[in-house]
Amino acid sequence: MHKIIVAVIVLLGMHACVSAQNTNSFSGNKMQGLQSFIDSAYQNSAMIKDNQNKLSYSGLNLKQTLAEVSGPKIFVASEVLLAPYVNNGRDVFTPNPSDKAIGYDAAVTNGGLYSATANATVPLFTTANKKAYRQLSTAETEAYTNQIELTKHELEQQVSGQYVQCYLSELQMEYQQKTIALLEDEKLVVKDMVVNGLAKQSDYMLMGIEIQTQKILLSQYRTDYTKSLLQLKTLCGINDTAVVMIAAPEIEVRQLNEQSKFMKIYRTDSLQIMASQNIFNLKYKPSLNLYANGGLNAVELPGIQKKFGVSAGLTFNWMLYDGKQKKLEQQKNALLLNTSQNYRTSFLRQHELQKQNALKEISNINGMIAQKAQQLTDYGQLMQVYKLQLAQGQISVTDYLNTVRSYNDLQRDIALAGINKLLVINEYNYLNW
Repeated sequence: MHKIIVAVIVLLGMHACVSAQNTNSFSGNKMQGLQSFIDSAYQNSAMIKDNQNKLSYSGLNLKQTLAEVSGPKIFVASEVLLAPYVNNGRDVFTPNPSDKAIGYDAAVTNGGLYSATANATVPLFTTANKKAYRQLSTAETEAYTNQIELTKHELEQQVSGQYVQCYLSELQMEYQQKTIALLEDEKLVVKDMVVNGLAKQSDYMLMGIEIQTQKILLSQYRTDYTKSLLQLKTLCGINDTAVVMIAAPEIEVRQLNEQSKFMKIYRTDSLQIMASQNIFNLKYKPSLNLYANGGLNAVELPGIQKKFGVSAGLTFNWMLYDGKQKKLEQQKNALLLNTSQNYRTSFLRQHELQKQNALKEISNINGMIAQKAQQLTDYGQLMQVYKLQLAQGQISVTDYLNTVRSYNDLQRDIALAGINKLLVINEYNYLNW
């Protein structure tokens, strides 16, 4: 643990030393944190908005369906039917044609129809119907709500992963600036040594070449950081190309979640399948409807003013046989339920193994960081000795530069290990949901 703390102190120290130089290199000085990017991703996600719309759509659809299956219906209907007869004298339209008349059978048409009625129908005993459709709507609402939560969870993982990669580029850039500043200071020392005859002119030139090499690398790191930051903004739907610095990511291992929220997906799948089966079964339940109408009904024009009236009645329907479709539908849904259960079982088996592997990898990375932290401490002490020896001309510039490169490589190794650890923690947190 002591070694890990040493490594963290070194990293934070270097970050503080060069942050001012970094901010001067970009268009803005504002530090942006991980949560602000995650919030932007939530706000701009088309998939989240889609499922929010589906939630509203499901609620409206339930209201519409309940009105259809249980609500009264009132409508107006009118009809004028003319069935003329030929070879019937002047009585072209009559319900009593002569034997010689040619036209539709009077028993079918009555010679005509004049109708204009207001009608009303009311379904009776609709409790089972309403319950079945409400169950389906509840399952759909839960499914869309779960999908919104899952989308947010996936976005958090994706944004966090890209943010960590971006932060790695920022660290590399900062380390490179620190190295350049160190070499430039030592270049002045070598210059004084050349003047005093303690070093060669070629040593001074070698320092200049090394500084230029490090500046080229810094330029590359800046390009990498800019590219990585713009990818992060694109992922979050941020329409802004300004290059700003980001804060160190704070990603901790979350407490073990015993009941995974991923299981809700399989639960809502099963609920929707069963709700669909219940709705399909409604066609086999007896249905009773009350109807009433009032208005005009006549078959001939004479005396039509007396043909106004009202009527009421009941209609009854009950499906007795339709080729065993109910049984076939049950078999189909049983297969769907079995498929969902198989996916759930497979997910649970793999999911637990993935979490255990992630925890082991985090532990291994911690051990590696501790070892490299001790090396970094030793190299730091060696660098101080070499600086004194270089000033006294006891070691060559080449040996000193090799030590600087090794020191920088070790710093990057620790930084990369820390980044890898954050990525593994991010993956574990995604699984442990």
